[in-house]
Amino acid sequence: MDADLRSSAVGGTAGTCPSPGGTGLTVTPGPGGFSLSGASQIDLPYCVGSYTVGTSWLGGSYTNNDYITHVILNGVIPTAINTTVGAKNNNTGLPSNLSCLVSQGGPGCDFTAHPPDYELWPAVSGRTVVLTQGVGYTMNVRAGTWNSNNNIAAFIDFNRDGDFSDPGEKLGQVTLPGLGNGNIAFVVPAAGYTGVTRMRVREVFANGNIDPCSQQTFGEIEDFTIIISPNCPVGYKLWLGNTDDWNNPGNWCGGIPTITDDAVIDRVQVFPPIGTPSRPYFRPTIKSNILANANNLTISALDSVIINSPTPSANPLKLRRDLINNGRIKVISSFANNVVYSNGTLVNNIYTPLKAQSTDARTQIIYSQAELTLAGLVPNDNITGIQFSLNFKGSTASFGGFTISYALVPFTQHASNVPYAGPFTTVYGPLAFNTTFPGVNTINLTTPIVWDGVNNILIQYCFDNASNVGSNDDRINITQTTGIKSTLILSTTTNAAAGCALVPGAGVQDNFFSGLASFRPNFTFLINRPYGKALIKVQEDWLNNGFFDAGYSRVQMDSTVAQTIAGTQPTTFNELEVNKGAASQFVTMMRAITVDSSVALLQGQLRMNTYTLTMNNPGAMGATGNLVSPKGPFERTNGFLISESSTASVIWKNINTLAGYRVVPFGSGAIAAPLYIPFSFTHNSGDLGNLDISTYNAPGNVPMPPTVSHLNHNVTGLNNAAAAVDRFWILSKTGVNPNVNIVYRFTTTERPAGISAFNIGRAQPWWASGQNRAWIRLSYTGFPLGTTLLYPQTYGANASPAYDSVRVSNWDWPILPVGPAPFFAASGPIGNSNPWTIAVTTSTSH
Repeated sequence: MDADLRSSAVGGTAGTCPSPGGTGLTVTPGPGGFSLSGASQIDLPYCVGSYTVGTSWLGGSYTNNDYITHVILNGVIPTAINTTVGAKNNNTGLPSNLSCLVSQGGPGCDFTAHPPDYELWPAVSGRTVVLTQGVGYTMNVRAGTWNSNNNIAAFIDFNRDGDFSDPGEKLGQVTLPGLGNGNIAFVVPAAGYTGVTRMRVREVFANGNIDPCSQQTFGEIEDFTIIISPNCPVGYKLWLGNTDDWNNPGNWCGGIPTITDDAVIDRVQVFPPIGTPSRPYFRPTIKSNILANANNLTISALDSVIINSPTPSANPLKLRRDLINNGRIKVISSFANNVVYSNGTLVNNIYTPLKAQSTDARTQIIYSQAELTLAGLVPNDNITGIQFSLNFKGSTASFGGFTISYALVPFTQHASNVPYAGPFTTVYGPLAFNTTFPGVNTINLTTPIVWDGVNNILIQYCFDNASNVGSNDDRINITQTTGIKSTLILSTTTNAAAGCALVPGAGVQDNFFSGLASFRPNFTFLINRPYGKALIKVQEDWLNNGFFDAGYSRVQMDSTVAQTIAGTQPTTFNELEVNKGAASQFVTMMRAITVDSSVALLQGQLRMNTYTLTMNNPGAMGATGNLVSPKGPFERTNGFLISESSTASVIWKNINTLAGYRVVPFGSGAIAAPLYIPFSFTHNSGDLGNLDISTYNAPGNVPMPPTVSHLNHNVTGLNNAAAAVDRFWILSKTGVNPNVNIVYRFTTTERPAGISAFNIGRAQPWWASGQNRAWIRLSYTGFPLGTTLLYPQTYGANASPAYDSVRVSNWDWPILPVGPAPFFAASGPIGNSNPWTIAVTTSTSH
């Protein structure tokens, strides 16, 4: 069932819905509603007319018979129906169990044998034809090989009420000679239902007025899923939501958007006036290996776009201009499921890998590619655990050396009682394994079984005991895999050889002797699906007025034009990349942003514009990084993070006790040619908590930072800006006892003339306690204000031709002592939440 869950649950709170399928889970609806995972549309109960002879005249020879050779109907490009044998879109994507492919008398998929003389063609993308309201179409049909009086009629359920009996739903009828072609012309009603519905084409011998449902003698019925599309808006492609596949042309008015098309996701336009669906409505989902392109993409407040790409294309979502999100963008980056293989209730001591009556045993079970796919597995899925239920526990001790291993094999069954010899990959053990009492047992694999999507999986269970561990075996229910020898079980009671090396021979029993190798124990696989990184490329503005669930993704801002990160709602990115065409080009923050993993500044500027950037990744810089090209939470090649405001701070969260070297890749505020002035620090010890840092250029030390009242010489009382660096830093932490080495950097143009290797600059924090507002000397014990502890400073540390620096070592945010004037009660750690400056010696203390 697919449901649009938007209202309150009965007996629940507003905004929640009842638990699906008795799982005990609550589904909380988002702006666009939800489709339950794995749900599918339940089709209407259409009648199926039957035939007493159908297509099998002349004893099933199919020499001269009544059937439909082909149906051809071209809809909105590129959608079409063409069932001609050998046609490009005839057999592509069809399930192998389709009736026309397994018909004993049919040559392919031009018709279906008797019985059932009926085929429902699956809704394969491209073959599900899209027809536009108010537009005329011509369908071409071709009769079978009977020489005359072949009557073919066509019907469409235009109002989707489950029948073809309403006025106008019979499109027309033609009478044809053997292998004759005929056209049926019709016009889709200009108003009414839009979406997925059913088309029927029926052949009946010698019937001048064919009914869609009655029983007849000779003929065939072929049904098709079609889509009725409204007249498309001018200037953009509109999402229709007939299925969830972004890449299905039947889901778009005007076809799949290209990089030059504006795309709109807005259910109100599909279901006016309030957007309440009158049919199943699916959110657009960008799936594996699909590149979704658009010029501008607009998502309404009632809608969502999902990126669910375990193996994403190079750019799953690429926009030449703006992304305007008023609803939700959700990147799904994990999938876990339990896949049950076999649920039979047969019981037998022979068919268990846990043969407690044996000293050694070796079991090999094959799962075919077809059944793995049918169960929903995709290439690179990981089987992380195996579950089974015991209906009887006979073991009284552990199975020694219990081992699980697997191999990817080309064969689907065992040819004899000789086991496959490998190579194998061990995923569990060898360990002593003890089953629980009757009930569910779970084995969490040490390493996963990784399926390639192509081969079959052979799983081997084996153990090696010195003697038996029970008078009865541990029994697991079994299922018969009809016609397939999926299971081989070898065992011995003589401790003749290692269990994982057992082969047929004296004293070794196997399950082939009874010819029942098709019986397979019931197992459930625990599945985890690894996802690749989804890249979202936006080449103009990111406008988030709704919700963005980043998952494992990177948003790339990579054009040569000015870009913004804006909207009424703040955005949390997993990874954010700025890669402009030149250093002078920039992305401007119009909102505070948060980043969970990394900020990559490859080229150009990320201008913070008075807003904060919160980094949630507390990690230190990677071993491959350095000051100029840091790696880790902040990654840089040629880019710059531009603060240039006391409020434009980087809030580096949860560093806490994680020691290490970190770099914030600040640049100067010169738009045309910013200079690199990284702020770096080494967390030596203690709890740093969150670190908050911003910096800005202040020519002549104007404007002063918040709370600062003066920059005066301690003797003359005159403004000391000429001897101070034209840059301030605002620094704070939330931890209680950190010890950190800090390096403050500034451009050479911000350096006052008086600073040199002989008249070095010193870093000083501001103190704002009562009347004692002053710049603190970090190695001065007398009056005026200074610290009693020595904090070594190094001028010119890590300097370059573009910047100069001062390093403060072992900074621990001291507190001034309490005492008589001028020492008043301390209000907090020095240099926390207040500015820092650099001046010649200590002349700015006052």
